[in-house]
Amino acid sequence: AEWCITCKANEKLVINSSGVVKAIKEKGIVAVKGDWTTGDPIVGEALASYGGNGVPFYVVLSKNREIVLPTLLT
Repeated sequence: AEWCITCKANEKLVINSSGVVKAIKEKGIVAVKGDWTTGDPIVGEALASYGGNGVPFYVVLSKNREIVLPTLLT
């Protein structure tokens, strides 16, 4: 969300870092971002479906499992 300072820090320092961007590209990962700036109920439902109730919330999905990442990414 635009108002989320932690979200912005995670994006700048981790998600958009060259290493993460490179890994996503090399491994053919599809990155999806749900923006909850306006409180969109669809994003809220997606958060709830993985056990989240606020932002930031990160989940990595694979064929076999779901991995919920910590709020502060490193």
